[in-house]
Amino acid sequence: MNDSVRGANGAPRAMPPPGAGICRQVDGEADVAAKSTVAGSVVKTALLLLGWSMLLVALLENHMLSRMEQLQSEYRRDVEELRASAKGLQHQVLDHMAVQEASPDKVAAMRSAAEDAESQRRVLTEASNLTASGAVPAMGAEQAEDSDGQATRLRLRSSSTRSRKLAGYYAVGTSGSGVACASFTGAATEADLSTSSCLGASTACSGCFIALDDGNDKVLEIIKCAQFKAGRGSPDTSHMVEIMVMNSDPDHTLTVKGCADSYCALPASTYQLSGGDTVVGFCYAGGSNKIYFPTRVFQTTSTYNFAGKTIADLGSVTTADLNGGTIDNMDITVGAAKTLNVSGGTIILADGQIAATKVTGGLFTSNQVYNFASSTITDLGQVNDVDLIGGSISGVSITVGATKSLDVSAGALTLASGQVDLSKIAPGVFEVGSYSFAGSTVANLGQVSTVDLRGGQVSGVTLEDSDYHLGSGHTLNASAGTLTLGAGQVSADAVGGGTFNAGTFSFAGSTVTDLGQVNTADINGGTLDGVAVGQQTASVGSFTTLKASSHFQVSQELRSQYSGDIPTQSGVVFSSEPSLPANSYDSISMTCPFVTSYNVVVGAVAPVSNCELHFANILPQNGGFTTRVYNQAATACAGPYYIMFFSLQAR
Repeated sequence: MNDSVRGANGAPRAMPPPGAGICRQVDGEADVAAKSTVAGSVVKTALLLLGWSMLLVALLENHMLSRMEQLQSEYRRDVEELRASAKGLQHQVLDHMAVQEASPDKVAAMRSAAEDAESQRRVLTEASNLTASGAVPAMGAEQAEDSDGQATRLRLRSSSTRSRKLAGYYAVGTSGSGVACASFTGAATEADLSTSSCLGASTACSGCFIALDDGNDKVLEIIKCAQFKAGRGSPDTSHMVEIMVMNSDPDHTLTVKGCADSYCALPASTYQLSGGDTVVGFCYAGGSNKIYFPTRVFQTTSTYNFAGKTIADLGSVTTADLNGGTIDNMDITVGAAKTLNVSGGTIILADGQIAATKVTGGLFTSNQVYNFASSTITDLGQVNDVDLIGGSISGVSITVGATKSLDVSAGALTLASGQVDLSKIAPGVFEVGSYSFAGSTVANLGQVSTVDLRGGQVSGVTLEDSDYHLGSGHTLNASAGTLTLGAGQVSADAVGGGTFNAGTFSFAGSTVTDLGQVNTADINGGTLDGVAVGQQTASVGSFTTLKASSHFQVSQELRSQYSGDIPTQSGVVFSSEPSLPANSYDSISMTCPFVTSYNVVVGAVAPVSNCELHFANILPQNGGFTTRVYNQAATACAGPYYIMFFSLQAR
């Protein structure tokens, strides 16, 4: 084998080592295989992407076709609803125009609603044309309706789809999105139609309201209905909106107010629903937020049945022909020159319902019985002929005419106390019985031959030529007058205990054998013989002459302040000095008519305590004497001292 290999230019090329060529050949085959694999993967990926793209295009086309079918169905349904609503609106507008001419604003609003309906009709026609041309396949019967009420196709709502329906099927709730008829409770509720949160977050009111039963009379204030906000757009200011209200509370009223703001101080309109009532009203832009409710004009060719219904307020009825039924709790006023004719029937009245002033002159039906029980006739006028069979006559003056008589002999004559004047009683004899003159005064009883007084009082009466006996338990009271008695007429043992009135009493010529104990006596004259004075309790006495036939004893006389008068011959004198100091003197001058300068006065001095007293001297004088006392103790006297003296009369 030739180991040299020439190159392309003929030059010999070195041979690779053994085995090197085989490896390089194998590597080249591997590269080719790898490149083939990558190319296949790219082709597969491209084919896969192409398949997915075709699938997405098919799905998108299918979705677009379904969407077109859905829009077509919704357009048809919306147009039918608009036609039904426009038809009802047309009838209501005609009824409203039958009462009053529509204003230009209302005509413009209704014209705008008709133009909207026409626009929807054109859209529906265009959709039908697209279907006919083959651009959009026509809906099959299986696509037009859902089987068993279940949704079989995707229902997506665009932002242009109306969320409010004026007729048909409505979602009911209190708050949240998708609510068409908003229900509410409470005495007062506000619904602002110009906002997206009419009755709560994300609750744009559609104009349909339901009052639930909660046991309250309710008020619904609908605010800014002239700026109604439909969906998520801006408030609408160029259309008319229909407002439906239902009062599901059977026992309470619902008052609907159209308001310009939340204060609602002056409502633009007010309408009241009774329990279970419904009403439909209209509000349009430029109508000052007033809600126009139907005028309820009935057709003249129809018969209306209100059986089981209650008309709370019928208002003013110009002409009415009532051929049956009853009228209850109602005032009926018969106008001037008019007549209430009940002659063909029966008028039923309650007792006392017709006032006597409303009854004109005439004759009552004869041979009838009239009952006036519990009634009062204030003035019967003049009655020419009357026959009173029973009852009573009270509060009436009865005058018995000349030659006439009032005969009560067969019955009883009942009189009130004091009703018959005494001057009307003729002389005679009273029947045996008891007569009471209580509270009466007999000014002059005249002469009474025989009288037996068993009670009461005898006042201001002179009793003569008779004996009088006062019974047990009774009193002869002469306190307000004078009781005149003869001398000695009242025995002393008939006088009871008590106090004599102030005055002068004379017992001259009388002897009181035992006066008993007299607590206080002022004896200004006479003599006291055989009487012990001050035997139990000594007191003060003043005498011009004091004479003792056997014994004469003096215990105390006068308490003086340094000087004083002593009308007696002896006694005891207390000093007025409360405490005579130690080693000091004190003098007392006394006046005594029994002492002269020739008398001898004997005395002694005694302290109370704590001191030692001595007489320094006693000096008698004409009509008195002077003493001088000395305390020779080292301590003061603990109190006044006293002097005992006795004057010896010179003969």
